[in-house]
Amino acid sequence: PMFHDADLMLNAAVGGHGIALARDILADYDLTTGRLVRLFDLSIPSDSGYRVVYLANAKPRADVATFINWIVATARQPVGEP
Repeated sequence: PMFHDADLMLNAAVGGHGIALARDILADYDLTTGRLVRLFDLSIPSDSGYRVVYLANAKPRADVATFINWIVATARQPVGEP
């Protein structure tokens, strides 16, 4: 089957309907809980990422800068860490 939704794909794999190619961050919960296992000890690096986008004149605002710092710090934490 081909899925356009990663959650549906992972749930299908958990349900025994095949294997899934997924980003680590999306499959981490299922892997750490044992609902899924890695088929191979292989990962492929990705150049994809997220961007914080804001109006150029908004950055000097303290609340915007605080939010940007928080979201960047949060995104850098490994999954499952507070």
